Amino acid sequence: MRIDSGFEGGNINVLSIQGDDVKLAVDLRDTEGDWFYWAFRVYGAGGRTLNFDFIDKKRVGYYGAAVSADNYAWRWSETADDTYTKFTYSFDEDENVVYFCHDMRYGTLRFYALADRLGLPVLKLAKSERGRDVPYARFGEGSESVLIAARHHACESTGNYVMEGILEELHKNNIPDMSVIVVPFVDMDGVVDGDQGKNRKPYDHNRDYADKSIYASVAAIRKIVESENIVYFFDLHAPGHFSGRHDVCHNVRISEESDGVHDRFGGYFEEETKKDVNAYPYHVLNDLHVNVEWNIRTSPPRSFTGVFNELPQARLCYGLETPYFGKPESIVNKENLVAMGHCLARSIIRAKREGL
Repeated sequence: MRIDSGFEGGNINVLSIQGDDVKLAVDLRDTEGDWFYWAFRVYGAGGRTLNFDFIDKKRVGYYGAAVSADNYAWRWSETADDTYTKFTYSFDEDENVVYFCHDMRYGTLRFYALADRLGLPVLKLAKSERGRDVPYARFGEGSESVLIAARHHACESTGNYVMEGILEELHKNNIPDMSVIVVPFVDMDGVVDGDQGKNRKPYDHNRDYADKSIYASVAAIRKIVESENIVYFFDLHAPGHFSGRHDVCHNVRISEESDGVHDRFGGYFEEETKKDVNAYPYHVLNDLHVNVEWNIRTSPPRSFTGVFNELPQARLCYGLETPYFGKPESIVNKENLVAMGHCLARSIIRAKREGL
């Protein structure tokens, strides 16, 4: 048997293997403080039941590990220990390669497959710090634009599933007089290399908007914003590991002055998710208001939504946090996240139509 992380998104430190017991730790690399993302691959364990243990760290979600045969399609193992530090997995006899992840990872191949399915050319936004092309896409025409970004923090996959639903819906039902610009992997290197991305030293991609940007992708986004009449800004994230607010979808608000706009748009979004029984739910009351909990307003602002909210043409800057696991009555999966993306897209169309 062999365990490794030598694939897109891989991240693990194998501490020991004794019989069927495997002790593990996440690789924090250049992360400031602690975070929880991991992904690894197991070869040659067909027919065995293995116990995977992160020792004293809560690294496992409510429904066990996400499991995949190809690092593309994921399901929950449903074998979490009630300490959330370990899980077990029984391999079928012919399961010779199995991927495990903290969450239902969204890889770059899925975005390229989406773009191909929709007939969208994939454009080059920038060259990353590690020499990779950072992709983006755009479609539609008009005097105004909407900008949608995901993976400012590399490990936050759930936002990409929401993005997928947005693209499907808006490509099918274009917003009149509006173009759509999508940056699926702002931290492209972190997505490919399996970094946490959150709290990256000296600061992460979502804290790179205040002064001269140190990340090429952020600098390129800022250049697009300077040259386009972007009026709606959406930043798609995932929150902390789990519990409390981290178990529900919510908007991280950016200022008391914008609360009215956020209430109105949130109302559209909540109505749309209530109408779609397949969609992951959103409720305005779950929103995190400014200067509550960790959401402390900084001056000058440093984040995507905080900086662009100060632009005179910006009508809505919306940061959506979508949980990794959810609650028993609404367990996260790719289908309900994509469906929620459809709801968010219909909310954008309604906002444009009603002059928001």
